[in-house]
This record gives sequence, structure tokens and C-alpha cells, in this order.
Amino acid sequence: MSLDKWLNGKKVAKKKKKEIKDIVINHNEDQGLIEPKKNNVKPVKKLKKYTLLCVNKKCKYKKTLMKSQISEHDKICPRCGKEMKKE
Repeated sequence: MSLDKWLNGKKVAKKKKKEIKDIVINHNEDQGLIEPKKNNVKPVKKLKKYTLLCVNKKCKYKKTLMKSQISEHDKICPRCGKEMKKE
């Protein structure tokens, strides 16, 4: 078997599979078995703006975050390691 016949044989097989799938889908749609697909779009979570200030007066580090919720890791100052408060 030459390479051309081998490659062409695979292309023909793929086309036949597509045709069979199209026939089955069209047949089922005519009977009303397949419902149209709906987009399952989840509602977007609203982000809140948080401004955090370090409690340490010498540090004065200020951080602004856009998140739906603040985690415990976000409340710790990266400079001095103390807990930050909301402004």
C-alpha cells in the first residue's frame, strides 16, 4: 500500500463518520429528542475594593485589593508582619 492510498483512506473514513453523525443528529432533532443547548453562564461575582493600612505607625504600608473577600493572608503586612486594618 502506498503512502497516498493510506492517507486518502483515513480522510475518507473521517468524512463518513461526520456524515453519519450529521444524519443521527438531524434525525433526532426532527423527533424533538434533542433540545437546543443553553449557555450556562454563571453570574459574575462582584468585586469590592479594599484599602488596608498597617497598624504600625513606623511602617505606614498601604495596600489596595480588588476581591470578593479578603483572606487571612491578605490582612498581614508584608513589610513588618503585623495585622492590617481596613481604612
